[in-house]
Amino acid sequence: MLREDRAGSGLIAEAERTTCLDGSGAADDGRGPALWCLSHARATGHTGFRRTRTDFFRVSCEAL
Repeated sequence: MLREDRAGSGLIAEAERTTCLDGSGAADDGRGPALWCLSHARATGHTGFRRTRTDFFRVSCEAL
């Protein structure tokens, strides 16, 4: 069984430029990476980004 792990951090979001590989760094919410994308696009004219969202879970093998 897989269960969401609510004991630690919640969702972690990060954004990365798809060609220059500059990135926002990880954040506990999507707001920081989103603002970084807007700022980077304004400064460079770059428009393509990759967003990564990481969540955490626990595994239980008791029922197996």
